[in-house]
Amino acid sequence: MKYLLLLALIGLVIWWLKMQRRDRNNTQDDASQTNKAQHMVRCGHCDLHLPQSDALEGSLGFYCSTAHRDAKES
Repeated sequence: MKYLLLLALIGLVIWWLKMQRRDRNNTQDDASQTNKAQHMVRCGHCDLHLPQSDALEGSLGFYCSTAHRDAKES
């Protein structure tokens, strides 16, 4: 009988450890999903691809710098 209780206790400890590991992995996955992919655009002057949030918008498209925007649009 005592071996059955010991086996059950070991099983519960293993189950509890697996649940803790799974919960820890789920929280790490949630944190990594905050870095989602961004929409990429191409510079109208040099064809460099960059995130739209970093690009400068001009009347003819997106640019990687003010120098390229001024060169293409003037």
